[in-house]
Amino acid sequence: MARIVIVGWGAAGSVYAALMADAGHDVFGITLWPDHAAAMTANGLRVEGASGDQTIRLHATTTTEGIGPCDLVVIATKAFDVEAAARASLSLLGPETPVQTIQNGLGSAERVAPIVGADRLIVGVVGGFGASMRGPGHVHHNRMEMVRFGAYAGLPQPVLDAAAEIWRSAGFEVKLFDDVDRMVWEKVIMNVAFSGTSCLTGLAIGEIMDNPEAWPWRAAVPRRRLRGPRRAGSVSRSAI
Repeated sequence: MARIVIVGWGAAGSVYAALMADAGHDVFGITLWPDHAAAMTANGLRVEGASGDQTIRLHATTTTEGIGPCDLVVIATKAFDVEAAARASLSLLGPETPVQTIQNGLGSAERVAPIVGADRLIVGVVGGFGASMRGPGHVHHNRMEMVRFGAYAGLPQPVLDAAAEIWRSAGFEVKLFDDVDRMVWEKVIMNVAFSGTSCLTGLAIGEIMDNPEAWPWRAAVPRRRLRGPRRAGSVSRSAI
């Protein structure tokens, strides 16, 4: 059993925490939403959807104070909160505790590394995963496919492998990457494909996939953006 802290308990962070706790790990969740923390403390965290319908008991709080060193820290905030989350996580770090960032977009790892140390940082992205809040203490799990991550700089392979096993034990498929720049850029391209098309059409992702007129936009939009990173050798055609 691992001792894990999820910093950032929105929809995605709540699902991560619930599935890890259900797998037998000792999970703490940090949220800035007091009503969410209070509901989970009183009644547990209800997760319904792709992973079933269950209520999980875990530790919910609005601060990292008093938790102490852990085996894994996952920063699951939005990108604009990663620096504050990293600073709040310093008291959670033991000599070998890895810190894993999971955000969309670029630059989160570069902002977190100077705070927690580049040699303990794991860069992660999720693919085919969806979650949404139903209310305090209640989250819907839409889809679950793969978590992809790799070492930012200098993290020992056994530490990375141990983090991967924690995710696998919670039911996630995990793929480890040596080239984290390529991994992040491929996720960015996919975000551009669907987010850009959704903005243009007003359709949700599933509707884009089912719409023969919208679907071609999904490929056309990222191809225009792919030229820059491909020139730098970061992204393969498999990204689109």
